[in-house]
Amino acid sequence: MLIKILVLTQIVIKMEILKYILFVVLVTIFSSCSHRNVHEKHKVKIITLLINKFSAVSELPQKIPPRPLPLYDSSNKLQIKQVEQIVHETAYGTLQDSLEAIKHQKNLVAKTQIITVDSILITPSYELKNLGSSCKPFFELYQEFIKNNKKGVFKLTNIKLNRKQDRIVSFNKEEFNQDKSRFYLDHDIIFSFSNIDFNRDFTRAIVEMYMGDSRLSGFGEVFFLERINKKWVIVCSQGLFIS
Repeated sequence: MLIKILVLTQIVIKMEILKYILFVVLVTIFSSCSHRNVHEKHKVKIITLLINKFSAVSELPQKIPPRPLPLYDSSNKLQIKQVEQIVHETAYGTLQDSLEAIKHQKNLVAKTQIITVDSILITPSYELKNLGSSCKPFFELYQEFIKNNKKGVFKLTNIKLNRKQDRIVSFNKEEFNQDKSRFYLDHDIIFSFSNIDFNRDFTRAIVEMYMGDSRLSGFGEVFFLERINKKWVIVCSQGLFIS
């Protein structure tokens, strides 16, 4: 009888241990899934913020082509003066240029922009040695950002554009590198993002972003963000390059 009791006791203990192990495994899985969901939610909010900010018409350069120079005889002083006048007006602007700028701005507002996002995450190009005074509170997180950032796939989901007429698509870097000039004819703005590093309570974040709107017009920047009143805000940023 005593042996049976001991055997039953061991079985009960083992079952309790298995229950505990199962509980720990389930909690771990749930916590991991919950963390990934929170990470994804905040990542989407930050990417949406940056894309809307830098694809806004007010942020885009006024790419008005210069007036073409007429053919002229280099020995004709009058024609040379006329050409010099056109060059001067192009450099310093005229009323006609201002009107053209207003017209160009209106066309941009009405235009459907094709906003393109790199499907592959970029890795930080190089480490910033000095952070500005407003960025210094992010120093430790920035060290983690540089250390942990790896290449991966960017999933273009749940990005909501402020301008309803614009479209957002993903692109392949190989396609872009084949003919950059041609690529910009079909796409208005191109974005590339690194992975986003957060602190433990998801109140601070760092991301590197590249943006271009023509073959020779673009920039790279690191953004330092804070979540204030449930909204992500750019606290500071530091430039990496400009072209």
